[in-house]
Amino acid sequence: MLLHLAAANPLLAAVRADPRVTLAVTDDYAFAPGRWRGAPYTPTSYYASVQFSCTAELVEDAAGKAAILNRQLAHFQPERPGDRVGPGGAQWALLTGVRGLRLTVRRVRAKFKYDDKKPVELQAEVAERLAERHAATGNPQDAGARAQLLRRMAVRTAGPDRSSD
Repeated sequence: MLLHLAAANPLLAAVRADPRVTLAVTDDYAFAPGRWRGAPYTPTSYYASVQFSCTAELVEDAAGKAAILNRQLAHFQPERPGDRVGPGGAQWALLTGVRGLRLTVRRVRAKFKYDDKKPVELQAEVAERLAERHAATGNPQDAGARAQLLRRMAVRTAGPDRSSD
């Protein structure tokens, strides 16, 4: 994994002292009130969370930092190749203010919490309420959690794979 940080970020001192780092990513987080879930009406949260145990390599040379930034720009702005960082370009001088990190993943731990042990009917009701709340608020996390919930329900209700019959 590649990322960049401001040169003044205190995290960099910690990486220099010990390159073993953990990167945690959580997405599609949505709160489900107890009234959505039936008795005993216990509220919960739905989410997907992944922890990456990594070894970090600090990238401080201009060419290495530019390579990281250009890879990120190619992903997020593929339609703008002219915005890439290169020697002599306007952004090149700004590279003194950033540091790159190259993370080599050593271990991955993940948790997906979507009421998989609850009846599918309850999951369907919660999915409908997430859709209603998303329509009312526009919160993308509700839509993401609903999509995950529906995907997981489909797998649960599909039954055994009979494609080889």
